Amino acid sequence: QQALQAAYDRNPELRAASRAIGIADGGRTQAGLLPNPELGLSTEGTDRRSRVETVEIAQTIELGGKRNARLLAADQERQLAVEALNARRAELRADVMAAYLDALGMQERVTLARSAIDVAGRATNAATRRVAAGKISPVEQTRSSVAEAMVKMELIQASADLALARRKLAALMGSSQVIAQPLVAPTLALAAIPDVAELEARLDAAPRLRQARVQVAREDAQIGVERLLRTPDLRVTVGSQRDRERGGGTQTILGLSV
Repeated sequence: QQALQAAYDRNPELRAASRAIGIADGGRTQAGLLPNPELGLSTEGTDRRSRVETVEIAQTIELGGKRNARLLAADQERQLAVEALNARRAELRADVMAAYLDALGMQERVTLARSAIDVAGRATNAATRRVAAGKISPVEQTRSSVAEAMVKMELIQASADLALARRKLAALMGSSQVIAQPLVAPTLALAAIPDVAELEARLDAAPRLRQARVQVAREDAQIGVERLLRTPDLRVTVGSQRDRERGGGTQTILGLSV
């Protein structure tokens, strides 16, 4: 449980997936905004006594439900980020549990190798004494020494495998330091493997399958946004024009364009 909690708190991939939800929230806020108005200033001619000056404010009015379509696509984008986070969390839990049990197995292997070294050492000492007493052939002593050397090599290999397994577990936990404390064997209540029919019934709740379905819905929403782009928008213009050559009088400008 400590390893899982550390992975949930510090795993970089899980943290990046959680940040994607905030990014999607920002995208939804942006999708719901109306187009910004535009301010235009123009002049016809450069002579201050005869030029025509125009000030305009233009506003684009979206038609065809483009804003609602963008909001729907943004909602699907956020839901996809949520499902991606859930899927990564489930995968991280499985990876941490597998890495922990693998490291625990390596730890037990090292313990057994050390015990085997003690037994092989005692056997070599006994063979040495019996050879000295002339009770057995020196070949038996050589065999005992070879067996002891092989057990020592097994300890070296097991220690290297344990260090590698600890590094893998530490990486999943988001730590750059190798785990130094001994691993504790967890109390596991292993359930029976369900039959195929029950496993197929559980597929709907699988994180990756839920993520894939939301991704399909997100792509459909994006297609809807693109299809609505063929509907033209309405542009409304309001402004004022002053003609300095005609005494500086002003007139109102109204415009519609599509």
